[in-house]
Amino acid sequence: MVSIMLDETSAAKLKAVPLSNDTVARHICNISSDLEEQLIEKLKDSRFALQVDEATDSNKDCLFILYVRFVNGESLCEDLLFCKYIKNRATADELFKIMDSYLKEHGLKWENCVGFCSDGAQTMAGSRNGLQALIKRVAPDAHWTHCVIHREALASRQLSPELNEVLTEVVSVVNFIKTRPLKARLFSALCEEMGADHTSVLFHSEARWLSRGQVLLRGFELRAEIRMFLEEEHMYEAVSKFSDEQFLFKLAYLSDVFGKLNELNLQLQGKDKHLPHLADKITAFTRKLEVWGRRLDQQNIDVFENLTPADFRSAEEDQFIEMTSDSTLRFRFKAQTLSEFWFGVERKYPLIGQRAYSEERDELQVYVLDYAV
Repeated sequence: MVSIMLDETSAAKLKAVPLSNDTVARHICNISSDLEEQLIEKLKDSRFALQVDEATDSNKDCLFILYVRFVNGESLCEDLLFCKYIKNRATADELFKIMDSYLKEHGLKWENCVGFCSDGAQTMAGSRNGLQALIKRVAPDAHWTHCVIHREALASRQLSPELNEVLTEVVSVVNFIKTRPLKARLFSALCEEMGADHTSVLFHSEARWLSRGQVLLRGFELRAEIRMFLEEEHMYEAVSKFSDEQFLFKLAYLSDVFGKLNELNLQLQGKDKHLPHLADKITAFTRKLEVWGRRLDQQNIDVFENLTPADFRSAEEDQFIEMTSDSTLRFRFKAQTLSEFWFGVERKYPLIGQRAYSEERDELQVYVLDYAV
């Protein structure tokens, strides 16, 4: 502004004036306050839904996070409403006090709250003394929903004893390496010498939904390096596990299964994800499970990439399941010409789209007719 209103010389002199730490911090706080005020102003006359979560930062402090989704004009928006420290015990009463005081302080009405989403913990979801019950008392019309990703994560926690033994063994080895700085450095050097794609294993955390798949996949990819490292450490019982073919088969299977669950988790996250979209993804995954089960009955394990490389046909069939579970495409099919429809399919599901253009097989024609019906 100075260069425009005055001249470049004056602007250069102004640039030479240093800003103090307080000035920069104050500017950041002002920007934050302004954004918060804009969000609050939009919420005052709108119906909104809330989503809550607890988290722990790097200092081991407990945080209470509140997200909001609301109608803004003709679009549905979502934003972070606040993130506050929990000073006392994270009870339902304490969490509700934090929410209630914030809404009252900013003039937001509980009667405008139409929805509330949380995980299934008793503190959150309890119908009598949980946060859900407390919110219901001040917002009777608010509908509670159990986070779909949390439900899927809970459903995948139960493992058979023999598969759980594999997971336990991998986690034990990972902890042995990662919790000892010297061991971690030696393992990293060994991986570099052997030309591995990675130089470290990953920690397992029950609080992170993507943790199992990533830990198991990294363990499978570094299985040779782990076995050699364990031999150097004279941990012969663990060496026998990572030398056993059946153990490695189970490890490969688990890494594949949890890898696919991770893919589903990521598809259920992000902005502009609404219930119909999530239902489509869950439906598609359920149908895939049925297809994978039939393939296993036929001694076909091509869907598990770490057991055997998946062929093009398997990937094609998986994309077809996703396509036919996509409810938005059903409306487009009726409103577009056949060529316009398949151009759109190719952008979203390239393998199916390419098949439609490159080949005219009877099987695909039947698929298209079934889908149209």
